[in-house]
Amino acid sequence: MPANLLSNGSVGVGALNIKGFSQKVARIPINNRGASEVNTGVKIPALAVVDRVMVDIDTVEATGTTKTISVGTLSTETGGVADGFLYAVSTATATIQPGAMSAATPSRGSLLREFSIATGTAQVVKPYVSNVERTISYTLGSAHTELKGEIFVIYNSMD
Repeated sequence: MPANLLSNGSVGVGALNIKGFSQKVARIPINNRGASEVNTGVKIPALAVVDRVMVDIDTVEATGTTKTISVGTLSTETGGVADGFLYAVSTATATIQPGAMSAATPSRGSLLREFSIATGTAQVVKPYVSNVERTISYTLGSAHTELKGEIFVIYNSMD
């Protein structure tokens, strides 16, 4: 397809913009290194569709006893699931981690996957939609000292 059609249209590499509906990325620094759930203050609007959540670890954790991070919705809000997007993703490796779908130990949280009723194992990646505004939170497996990184929440919402 000619480049001018992509640049002038609503669909292109890295962009989707349908009138009144657009893709957004929330970029959240991991700056609190305690072991308690952290309210990031970042809110996903009602009826937004969360497609992916990733953690980008820049500086790995070397000294924490449990080198993991979980990302979800603030558990103190009604219906919040603190590990609903990512569950116990390693902070010991410098890489971008989108969460795995392994049947034995999935790290993609329960809000972004479905289970097979027949086998009870994680089978399908699904988007997350909430009918109310949700606050993003993260929880480290233990207190971290060296960790530096960011959380990326990719979602679509009405403008």
